[in-house]
Amino acid sequence: MQSLGIPKHLTNQNRDQYFGRMHAQAPEGQVQPKHVQNEVKSLLAHYPGCQCGAHDVTTMTPDRILEKIKADSYAHIIAHEQAHASAAGHLGGAIALETDSNGVVVAGHVPITIPGLSPANPESNIDDYNTVRAAALAPGDPSSADKSIASTASALLGMAQVLMQNKQNALNIGLTVDQYIQAGKPKTIPDKDLTPIVIA
Repeated sequence: MQSLGIPKHLTNQNRDQYFGRMHAQAPEGQVQPKHVQNEVKSLLAHYPGCQCGAHDVTTMTPDRILEKIKADSYAHIIAHEQAHASAAGHLGGAIALETDSNGVVVAGHVPITIPGLSPANPESNIDDYNTVRAAALAPGDPSSADKSIASTASALLGMAQVLMQNKQNALNIGLTVDQYIQAGKPKTIPDKDLTPIVIA
């Protein structure tokens, strides 16, 4: 029985040439051999976010497909993170990106500082919590972590609004801010950093 349909007349030298032709890639833009198309399909299955058409699958080499995957993934994730960073203003940190073993950007995040509640200055808190909430929801496709941070900011916003009303009530009856804080001993919440993780 003849294995793999290899011609019996091949010498050792032209066997190498034969197998070289079997595994060769067609020039860019031409229809690729099936084994190359299968490799491309495998890459696309691993990175489903790539914007590749049927023509790309049959005519592009794996290296070119990987370049396209890298470009598409970077563009998507950096746009998401830039939306966070732009809306976060002074409360946001630097964008950080994560790549896999193929050099494809697969995740990114922007650290967002959520200031602690301040009984003496709840007005500043209200501004900050509104900023945090807006930054978390700034991308068109907020992740579950983004939504969780927005929810935390909303809860703190409600608490800051209560503190502001209590402070105003105290000032209305003639107390100073220091007297109000001493009399009410309002609970404070320490600062904390929350980092939204964005998965491509």
